[in-house]
Amino acid sequence: MRELTLLFSRELTLLFSGLYGTISGVGSLRTHASSAHGAGADTFKLKPMHARLAVHAAHTISNFVLETWKEKRESRSDINRRISNGSTL
Repeated sequence: MRELTLLFSRELTLLFSGLYGTISGVGSLRTHASSAHGAGADTFKLKPMHARLAVHAAHTISNFVLETWKEKRESRSDINRRISNGSTL
């Protein structure tokens, strides 16, 4: 069981590392491939497929963050409810 937990932990670490790279890439696209900071020396020829990839990646990551926040908030509410009712954790 411990090996399975370690494997799961490693896989999640890889997944989150990839998500971090995605977030960084979307931020770089905004900085370097848009007019957000003025035109740079190099121009990028982005296609609609690149925009869709960036939008969908940002949407997926945003949903994950919001779902994680909601789950933690609900868990905290449940713990507080138990404490106020005199239950043990």
